[in-house]
Amino acid sequence: MKPHQVFIAANLAILLLSVMSSAQDHPRSETANGPNASPEKMLAVRIISAKTEAERSSILEGAGESLNPKLAAAVTDEAYRLSGQVPQTEVERIARLAVGIAEKVADRRETARALNALGNAQQDGSEKLATLQKGLLLSEEIGDRELIAKFLIAIGAAQATWEKQFDYFTKAIALAEKAGDKKTVASVWGRIGNHFTQEGDYLVARDYHAKALALREELNDQAGISITLSNIGVLNIKQGNLAEAIKALRRSIAISESLRDKEGAGIDSYNLGNAFYLAGDYSEAMELYLKGLRLFEELNSQGGLEGVFTNIANLYNSQGNYEQARAYLGRASLIFDRSGKEIPQYALGTYGDSYRAEGRFDKAIDYYERLLKLKEKSENKDSLAETLVEIGNCYLLMDNPGAAEGYFERALGLVDRTESHGWISRSLLGIAKAQLMQKRYDAALRTADLARSHFEKMKGPVQDWELHSTLGQAHLALGHSAESRESFHRAVGALEELRSNVAGGPSQRQRFFESKTSAYALMADSLNMGGDLAEALKYIEMSKARVLLDALGDGRVRIERSLTASESARERLFENELVSLNTQIGAQQNRPQPDKTKLNELQVQLAKKRLEFEDFQVRLYSDHPLLRSDRGKMQPASFAEIGDLVPDSRTAMIEFSVSESKTLLFVISRSATGKLVLKTHSIDIKQNALERMIDAFRIKTATGNLDFVNEVKELYHLLLGPAEAELKGKTDIVVVPDGVLWGLPFQALQDGSGKYLVEKAAVSYAPSLTALREMRRKADSRRSRRAAGAELVAFGNPVVGGETKQRVQRVFMGERLEPLPEAERLVNELGKMYGAARSKVFTGAAAREETAKREAPRYRIVQFATHGILNDASPMYSHLVLARDEKDPNEDGLLEAWELKDLDLDADMVILSACDTARGRVSAGEGVVGMTWAAFIAEAPTTVATQWKVESASTTELMLEFHRQLLSKRKVSKSEALRRAELKLLKGTKYRHPAYWAAFVLVGEGS
Repeated sequence: MKPHQVFIAANLAILLLSVMSSAQDHPRSETANGPNASPEKMLAVRIISAKTEAERSSILEGAGESLNPKLAAAVTDEAYRLSGQVPQTEVERIARLAVGIAEKVADRRETARALNALGNAQQDGSEKLATLQKGLLLSEEIGDRELIAKFLIAIGAAQATWEKQFDYFTKAIALAEKAGDKKTVASVWGRIGNHFTQEGDYLVARDYHAKALALREELNDQAGISITLSNIGVLNIKQGNLAEAIKALRRSIAISESLRDKEGAGIDSYNLGNAFYLAGDYSEAMELYLKGLRLFEELNSQGGLEGVFTNIANLYNSQGNYEQARAYLGRASLIFDRSGKEIPQYALGTYGDSYRAEGRFDKAIDYYERLLKLKEKSENKDSLAETLVEIGNCYLLMDNPGAAEGYFERALGLVDRTESHGWISRSLLGIAKAQLMQKRYDAALRTADLARSHFEKMKGPVQDWELHSTLGQAHLALGHSAESRESFHRAVGALEELRSNVAGGPSQRQRFFESKTSAYALMADSLNMGGDLAEALKYIEMSKARVLLDALGDGRVRIERSLTASESARERLFENELVSLNTQIGAQQNRPQPDKTKLNELQVQLAKKRLEFEDFQVRLYSDHPLLRSDRGKMQPASFAEIGDLVPDSRTAMIEFSVSESKTLLFVISRSATGKLVLKTHSIDIKQNALERMIDAFRIKTATGNLDFVNEVKELYHLLLGPAEAELKGKTDIVVVPDGVLWGLPFQALQDGSGKYLVEKAAVSYAPSLTALREMRRKADSRRSRRAAGAELVAFGNPVVGGETKQRVQRVFMGERLEPLPEAERLVNELGKMYGAARSKVFTGAAAREETAKREAPRYRIVQFATHGILNDASPMYSHLVLARDEKDPNEDGLLEAWELKDLDLDADMVILSACDTARGRVSAGEGVVGMTWAAFIAEAPTTVATQWKVESASTTELMLEFHRQLLSKRKVSKSEALRRAELKLLKGTKYRHPAYWAAFVLVGEGS
């Protein structure tokens, strides 16, 4: 990995705006009227709750002996406890009551404590400092070092600059150390650590939190340990170390629950939910959000409820459930209204993002405009420019470049005379895109060139790909062939550099890459227009299945095994240091007035760290030669290697590249003499129009609508008609779809004579030709580890427990999970077909998740006839529903895609005859990410799955015929066996409609 820059995937920013911070100086406490409350605490609640001053005075007059320092302390404790849960004006009112009571009972220490609570609550800067200075003087008079340290901390936190804050914090630490007050020392270290977390200086932050944790563990300060672990959890979320975040937050929750600390458990459940959300486990995230919600409701914590509602809305947004997302945002808005607060900026932004994702750009713009008005009050030019650019991008998506250009111009006007090169360049880039759409190519070229001058000042490849892609399009439109290719080449180069440095696992890399494949398609189009077809195909292959190829290169197992523990630790340290430095540089660049000295220092440190990392990697690759190919360095299949996939003149490979304005079709075949032939066809259809056609076809086909013939013929003519000459006489066709085409069952398309493609050829699918090459290599080279005769293991109609149902339905509300008697019949028949000596069948309560994980790696064919739940938003958390051993706390009855991926399968084929198992979120570049993707990573070269919800009786008939063909003495390929099974249904009378047979697709190695 060339260490130019390491990035946390973009989705890590989604929720961190509303990550909750733990308390720093004041322990979380039970409510004052809890079961163990003292008389003074109960009296404190009555005083605070009094509706009038007269009522309050009456309570105080009747307090008798309870009007004492303990009462003042109890009111002060309530002010501390309610901070962050109720409006600060209310906290300030309570703290003033505490000051009054403490002064009345003439207790100087409690007066100082109350002044500390009041100063922390006050919003006016001058009043706050005056109150805190008064408290500091009083603390010094009574010689209470602990209180003096607390006032120094509070005064420090109120300072305008970090340098002054740090000075006060240092004094507080020195004083606390003299007093032997290790608890306060740890608290200040936590504050300092949180500052560096927010600044992006994660390594320094980690050091401070580690010191705080060690000190609190020495003191056995369980509440303090919980707070520090919570801070460490948030730090790890921001750094992208989700596994470490989950570990720290789970430990913090356990401590909070043992202390009966509902506030702490609520905050940690919320943040732990964020970690699972970012990991893509929406089901677990939802459970944790709901747990936090229950705790915040018990505490009546309005701030906590507001945050949970907003993040549940984010979760539903991500799953495409926009109405439910906005319902939760509405609940958050009610809290803002009741508290008299304006709806916060992040909530308005979430509303806008929801409508934009739904394609309702006019509504999105409404919310972004409201957000703009709020931001105008702050006069933060960068922030204003950000929203203006967001609105401009919406207008681009609405094909309204004139309006878009106006907003980009407004953004540019705000930042043009500043040092904010990031927003200047983004604004200029938006203008260039708008000019391109208006066919003002000369103007677009000039504007993009101007944007480049600002991008270069930022010294990083982050935006280079988009800039050079825009430049390339302008050059191409002006007929500058050489210049366009150079620009597209630079765009692809920047993407390759970025891609290799994305922090996180496969999901993060896939999400990062999926929105950036257009540069490859544009380069391919330019090469195709110039007649360089093989090179054009190479760029299309470069854009596809990259994350899958990383995993297929044995990285799943061998990377961890090939590095020593110290090498792994050193590599993680380098990556963390690079993330930290890049985050700090980004934060500094995005300030209205960047500190140039600090920026230069950071860039020098970054350059030095990159060189150190490069040197480390050179030695690493020298010691472990296989590591380079394992880590995404796999090259796309050469044209000669692709030729090896085409064994004869009866076989053809067709690969699509779908872009916004057109679709390219590549056809690879052999002539009658055996010569390898590559031809291309340009299909003139826009991406959104193609998507509408496929959606209409799928709806009609999947629902059994009889009026589908026009659609299947139109799509055949559009997509396969141009290649009809090359496909004539082919009996084996491998399709490499792209984007929306993954939703299209090509075998169900009809030619002009009314023949389905499946009647003429066996059809199989592949994520890319390079991926198919790797799948075939695995199929050819695998040394069998299974026992003789271990042919088939099948799981059908598992008993779904109530807890599993609830877990699924909490996120996927429409899933009923009814019994599947036909699935049970299917697997029992398969058991008879293969024989007891060669197969195992598990049904009902025996079809458990744990059993599937144990047995699946032992067999050549693995079949699941179960419910399958598609998670479009987070496809690696799509799952097969199995039975659960209620005594096993480690299993939930859901075999998720990520768990399937981690099984070390020895199977030639995995068959997922459940609903929607071939689907998932269509990721540009990766294809369909989900169960089939996971099966490939688990080293099964072939997967059979379904593209929509399938009828159970017809599924049984098709699957039984598929296996008969596989077992027949006349050896046929897997793809031909599936073709014959589909033809049997098609040629019958009961199941001839494509709804019954066209959903089944074979993905991967079909021979």
